Amino acid sequence: NGKRTTVPLTIAEDPRVNVTLADLQASLALSQKIAPAMAAAALGYREQHALKKLLDVRFPQARKVREEMRGYLGQLRTEPAENQPTFESVADMLAGVERALESADTAPTPAQRQFVDDALAKLAAVQREWDAAKSGSLAHLNAALASAGEKPVTIPEKDKLQVEEPDEGQDLP
Repeated sequence: NGKRTTVPLTIAEDPRVNVTLADLQASLALSQKIAPAMAAAALGYREQHALKKLLDVRFPQARKVREEMRGYLGQLRTEPAENQPTFESVADMLAGVERALESADTAPTPAQRQFVDDALAKLAAVQREWDAAKSGSLAHLNAALASAGEKPVTIPEKDKLQVEEPDEGQDLP
């Protein structure tokens, strides 16, 4: 039509919600603390997934690999114990709190704050373990590969990391 119409727009708080600006700012601050942690957990998860996939393709049968390399491969393929935190479990913890924050116009509870602090401590521990695996077992594996005249195993850059979508499962009758 080519016509342009403008009208004033007024944004107001929902009068049914009784919340202070300080409460909303506290919720935002906790969300801003969660967001980079979730990004770090996602990156760590994608790196680990990519490495395991690379190892499975390149070394499908560990028994056919030199003894020295077999040990490093075993260390890199070891799954954490059931009660140990992982990048995925920490991301799930943080996502749960973030969903709760987004669904309520209120300040975070002390329990939510403590839960986030606990999740961040677990994330830091998981990141230290992952960094140690990359600078330890992976570096040693790559040194052994280099001494055998083979190419190193390299984790793709973060913009090249891909994770397949989980299987949707099967509907039951």
